Amino acid sequence: LLPDALSTVTVLVIPTANPDGRFANTRRNADNVDINRDHLALVTPEARAIARVIRDFRPDLVVDAHERPSATTPDLQLLWPRNLNVYRPVRELSRALVEDHLFEQLPRSGRTVELYGPGPGPPGDENEGILRNAVGLRHALGLLIESSGQQGAKRRAAVQQETMNEVLEFFGNRSGEIVTAVTAAPEAKGAIGRDRSEPFYLFGADDNAPTPDQTLDPPPCAYELSTEQVTTLQPQLTLLGLETEQDGLDALLHMDQPMMTVVPLLVDAGARRPIVAGAPRVSEAECGAP
Repeated sequence: LLPDALSTVTVLVIPTANPDGRFANTRRNADNVDINRDHLALVTPEARAIARVIRDFRPDLVVDAHERPSATTPDLQLLWPRNLNVYRPVRELSRALVEDHLFEQLPRSGRTVELYGPGPGPPGDENEGILRNAVGLRHALGLLIESSGQQGAKRRAAVQQETMNEVLEFFGNRSGEIVTAVTAAPEAKGAIGRDRSEPFYLFGADDNAPTPDQTLDPPPCAYELSTEQVTTLQPQLTLLGLETEQDGLDALLHMDQPMMTVVPLLVDAGARRPIVAGAPRVSEAECGAP
């Protein structure tokens, strides 16, 4: 199964994103930062390392394999990228992996399975700093696995192994759709950014509709950044594959690029945690008609 499933797709599995925290038995790393809220700001070496791997290898799926330390049941909780700025076919295939495949197959071997974070809001929300959402915004299918940490080691390992086997089964069965969606996503999102043909959502998930003040409609075509702001933002620009264009004394961060999925999240003053506050270009004189 493994060679067949991986003949046309690339799967990245992250079993230990926090080696310092694993050693110390803490959620946060040695600098007291929650790495799984840092996948947009990218201030930790751990998140930066993961970002480099995703940028350079462009996986079709990223599996973020967790355990819930105090939990005894269910065997597994699972979730996909809920962020509304994820290319819809990528988000829908991620959802199908969970709801249509894993939820159906794993109980057949006696495993108990639930949705992670049922109901709108944290922890199963659209937060772009969470790896589950961040990988979707980078045009890969995403899967969060949360196994029960209070079961025996053999059972915990078996549950994770069975889940991965079923993930590969899904990929083997639907590799054509997956490759098509993941391959199309960068160009499609770049075109959406260029044409301003869809709103951009600063907040809101596929189970929690955003309010009008959380929605950029029409979205900016670009953000003006000072030289100092570009310098501040350079680590994120490099790791996320974003480019700026010089415009007189300032720079423009255009939405007309594949990673427009994170541009307002990085630089819009209304976003959750912008790194800098750029000046949006939204008028027809600046952008043309949306």
